[in-house]
Amino acid sequence: MNATLNIGQTIGDFRVEEFAKVSADNHSESYFVSGQDGKKALLKLYLDNAGDDVVEYQAGKVSPQSLGFVPMVASGNIEHNGCSYRYIVRDFIEGKRLSDIIEDGFTLSIADMPGLKNDITKDVNVYIPLYKEVLPNCDLIIYIIDAHTKELGIDVQILRDIVISICQKAGKTRNIIIALNKIDAIGQSFPEYRTNKEYHWDKIENRATPTLAKLITERVMHIYEELVEHNIFDNIDCNQSPAYSAVYAYNLQDFLLAILDSERGYIFVGTVADKVMARWSDKKSKNIGYDISRKRRI
Repeated sequence: MNATLNIGQTIGDFRVEEFAKVSADNHSESYFVSGQDGKKALLKLYLDNAGDDVVEYQAGKVSPQSLGFVPMVASGNIEHNGCSYRYIVRDFIEGKRLSDIIEDGFTLSIADMPGLKNDITKDVNVYIPLYKEVLPNCDLIIYIIDAHTKELGIDVQILRDIVISICQKAGKTRNIIIALNKIDAIGQSFPEYRTNKEYHWDKIENRATPTLAKLITERVMHIYEELVEHNIFDNIDCNQSPAYSAVYAYNLQDFLLAILDSERGYIFVGTVADKVMARWSDKKSKNIGYDISRKRRI
């Protein structure tokens, strides 16, 4: 692609400030631009026969979120040097991309911590000291609750008395995400599950049935209420608690958005999330009976 815009050129309401890169498939170029308010943004320029997602966005067929985790703020068409192009503009999130961090010699380390409350002796002598050593040095902590489990007593104790307590002493709580996994299995805790398909996950449509959607709504809200009751959300933003199904890749958008919204999560998803989330349709995250992405104002 040979469509370099000029520095200072105006595209819609945006001024081109700096060339960023050419895409690997040579179908698009990226530029840093500034809006009329001076705010920095990222403009992506497509050849006229590329960028079908722009056409669908303009036609209202897809939402900005389905094209990536960074909101789209503008789109349009331009003529430049005798050629036609489409473009989109997204908010710019400050921070290094994962690929740049790796090139600079940094590595991404993931620690899968041992479970607690299974062996008190090991908890006291081995595991809790390990938590105290590892958690204060983590940029991001993800605590996963099985949403289909009826009792949260052990999870509440671990979160309140160990995880949050350790992070508070280290001055870190905004880097904690409480994720609710296995929402697809919530129907299994009801006796009707054996005979009524409405209590099963719809594998063909990859979504909850109307009956299961209602049960998921009730269960998820019950979990939030219990976490509030035990003051878990006193130190954690309740928007950092996505409900999803890992096995069916359902509502992983919210999971990645929660990571992005955490204190330093943007460092790790700057490259990966944009590519992965573009492959998940918006339909997969919005069929439960409430808006998962904006629900938690308890």
